[in-house]
Order: sequence, then C-alpha cells, then structure tokens
Amino acid sequence: MWIKHVTKKTGHILFPYLWHYFTDEYKDRMHHLVIDTLLSFVILGLLGSNIVLGAWFYLFSIQPDVQVTITAPDVVISGEPMTLDTAIVVGNKTISAVDAKLVVPSGFAVDSPLEYNWERLAAHQTQTISTTGRFTGNVKQTYRAIVLYSYHYYGQSFSDSTTVEFEVDASSLEVVAHTPDQILNHESFTWTVEYFNSAHIERSQVCIQLDIPDAFALESSSVPISESGQVNIDAVPAQTGGTISITGSFSNAIGEGKQVIGVVGVDQCTTAAWRQVSVQQPLEVLTPRLQISTAGPSIANVGDRLLYTVTYTNSGDVTLENIATTVVITGGETLYWTDASLAAGERRTKTFTLNTVNSSTRQKNLTTGYSVSAVATIAGIGVRTYTPTVSYQTKFNSTLAVSQVARYDLGYGPHPLKAWEITAVRVFWEVEDFTNDLSNVTLQATLPAQVEWTGHAAVTEGGAMAYDPATRTVTWHSSSVPSWSHAQGASFEVRVFPNSDQVGKQINITNDLVFSARDSFTGVVLKRFAGALRTDQVIQAEE
Repeated sequence: MWIKHVTKKTGHILFPYLWHYFTDEYKDRMHHLVIDTLLSFVILGLLGSNIVLGAWFYLFSIQPDVQVTITAPDVVISGEPMTLDTAIVVGNKTISAVDAKLVVPSGFAVDSPLEYNWERLAAHQTQTISTTGRFTGNVKQTYRAIVLYSYHYYGQSFSDSTTVEFEVDASSLEVVAHTPDQILNHESFTWTVEYFNSAHIERSQVCIQLDIPDAFALESSSVPISESGQVNIDAVPAQTGGTISITGSFSNAIGEGKQVIGVVGVDQCTTAAWRQVSVQQPLEVLTPRLQISTAGPSIANVGDRLLYTVTYTNSGDVTLENIATTVVITGGETLYWTDASLAAGERRTKTFTLNTVNSSTRQKNLTTGYSVSAVATIAGIGVRTYTPTVSYQTKFNSTLAVSQVARYDLGYGPHPLKAWEITAVRVFWEVEDFTNDLSNVTLQATLPAQVEWTGHAAVTEGGAMAYDPATRTVTWHSSSVPSWSHAQGASFEVRVFPNSDQVGKQINITNDLVFSARDSFTGVVLKRFAGALRTDQVIQAEE
C-alpha cells in the first residue's frame, strides 16, 4: 500500500499534467493542478541541476586512476644484458596524449627507445614497455632508473614520476690473483693475475689496477705496468681472457708478517672507469731462518761413485723445531730425513751417495743431480718456515775410445817384415764411442828411427795430417768433432825398414799415441793414451 501511495504522490508532483489527462483526480480542482505544476517545475529543475552537478563532479573532480611502475631484474651483472619493465595501468577513465620517458643511469647502453607516446589509452587498459640494453656500473653500487610520464583528461594535464633502484651484484669481467701462501724475504717469485670476459660481447678499454706493497721489488712482468700500478688492455674478446705474470721479491720486509696485494678490474677505464672486481690477496713474508747448501762432484765419468753432502744451518736467533729435509733425485727417487730441533746458529750435515751411473751408459750431455729443500717450525711463535729449493747437478764427461791399427794389405813389401827390406804399412787412428761434442781434438805420435813418413795421409774430419821431421811427430788436429755415431780419425802410410838386430822381434811402427780434446759439455780437457803400434809378427831374417 505504501508503494502505491508514494507512486501516486510522486506522479502528482512530478507529472501533474499527465496525471490530469489519465485520471480525474484534478477534476474541478484546477488550482491544485496549477500548484502541482509549479511545484513540479521546481522539483524537476532541482533534480536536473543535481544530475548536472553529479556528472560534472564525476568528470572533473575525480582524477583518473593511472598507476605507473618500473621494475629491474633481481640480479644485475655489469656488462651483461639487462631489461627494465615499465607498466602503465589505466583505471576507470580513458586518458589521452600520454607521454612516457625513461631516465636511465649513464652506464646503461640501451637497444630500445627511451620515449613513448600514445594518443589515447582506454579505461582498464595496461600498456607495457620493455627497455633493453647492456648495463655497466660499479659492482655493489646502487643505481636508480626513473619514468617521467604525463597525460591529458578533458583539458586537464597530469604528470608524475616513479623510480626503481637496483644494485650491481657482480661483473662479467672476472679477475683472480694467484700468489704463494708464503714467501721468503729476498726470494724471487712469480705471481699472476687472470682476467676473463664471460660476456657475449667484447669488453674494450679494460684495465687492471694493481695495489702492490712498497716492499715488493718488481723484477719483470709480462705486460707494461705504469707507475701507478695500472695495466691497460685495449680489448678482451667475448668468452676469452688472459694472464698477467709479475716477478719480483720482497726486499725489506723484516720478521714474519702479512703483505697484501690488491687487484681491481676496471671497465672503460679511460672514460667512465667502472669498478668491476676488487680482490685482496694476502701472503706471508718470512725472514730466512733456515739456510741450506749442498756439495758434490760437479763433473764425473760414467761409472764413478757419486758422494754428496747437504748442510743446513739455523741462521736465526731462536730454536727451529720439526726440521724436515727432502731430496728429490733426478729420475724421481726421494730421500727424506727429519730432526727434532736445531738450535740458533747450529749446523748439521748429511751425506748420501747416488746410484752409480753404469759405465756402459751412452747418452749425449748426460747429467744427474737432485734438488733439496727443508721446512721447520719457529719455536715460540709456531710459524712454519722453509728454505728455497737448492739444486745440484753433475755433468758426465764424454765416453770415448782411442785406437791405432796397422793394415799390411794396403801397402807393399814382404809380410811378415824382413830385415833390410822395405814394407809399406797403412796406420789408422780412430776415436769412437764418444757421447759429447769435442773441440780442439789432437792425435799425436812419434815415429821410430826405422820408420819413414811417406806423406800419403787421409782424414775423416778436421784438418790434414802433419809431420814434423825434426821431432819425427805425426799430428792430426780438428777444431771440433760432433758426437756422431761413426768413428772419427785419420790414416797415413809409413815405410818400415827393419835391420838384422831386430830379427826375431816385434818392433814399433809408431810410438805411443796420445789423444787430447776438450769436452764441449763439461769443459774438461780429456786425455787418452794408446800404446805403441807394433808389428803383428816378428821380423824375419833376410834370405
């Protein structure tokens, strides 16, 4: 009932004429119709005004709901590709003349546009922007990217900005330093810096900044190092790297202490100078407290017994404990001995014999030897110290054999030789089975009174043979003879004229043969002697 009543009253007030035509409730009451009509105009006017005001309020008093966000990757690696994602989410109102501009850090080399424009973005629409490129920055530093945006709505302009911050977690330029854990003061050593470009594009203008302690004395390096400790590398191709080798020593470090070598990798070091990798490599520098020396034969002949001594001394001012000495012999055999303690200034000597090199060994420039080192603990402070490795080498002289033989079939005259008759004999000198190169080689012998030099001679190497009639000396000399496998030497002819007093005896064709030469490997002058060359049979009487 109440709904019917409300509907009736609303019809009277809002639509009196319609009510008048379709009903007879205004019959004979025209003044009511006039009053209701006036009231209707007033109410409809007020209602229309409210509708217009409501529409105006919705359009102009409530701003569009526009949300803009920008996101960065969770992990950012300097030198690697990177994408920034921007999302523009439009709420319940359509906007126009939309502009978006990205402001990125200076190390971001972009591959896509930084500014975008749209004439219109409808309500409930989402627009996504992906900004790609390669970012280079300082590792562990925070950077910020900004999106500046603006739009229009029914003659009104709006603008705002949003940001994202990200940290550079690591770098695709990798740098690693390698140094010994311990080093002795004044001991020369080599340490290295390895660098690698793990990115898929070339890195240019790379430099390695070295922070080397003042106590380090640089001896050499594989690349130039500036006075400030910088190594410049023009380019490092993708997926490649290199190594820097530095040799030197600590020249004024005293006592046992730590030294730290710093290494920093820098990208684009001549322009932006982005700090990529920073490493600290500590090493312990020790004052030498244990000294070691060795002695033995520096030159030997194959078959000799080789006796060596190793002497180690505590050159410090406190006792050394748990001394362990290791000798590594050529060929891999190892000797090892220990001592519980060694007082300050105390010296000890160990003697050992190496296995004899068999006398039948034939090898050019043959050597044997060993290396020796020792470690110990410094009493009181418990620091482990050591000695540099000391090497000792023994060189072996060349093996060789010298001989002289006579050939009767290459001459003329009777054989066996006869008194008062001439027999021509060919004498051969040979040097064989030598293993090292020889220089200043000389073979020499004198001729007995009954033997005559004919001047017929030949040599395999070196100079011609010579004969000195005043001393009756035959000489063959060569400045150098390489260690070939075949025999070397010379031959010459002599005439032998026995007398009757030599009948029934073997006589000398040449006196003792003397060989001398310098071993080019050991530097030793080698001498060998061959006995006199005698006839193979006794002298026969004349017929």
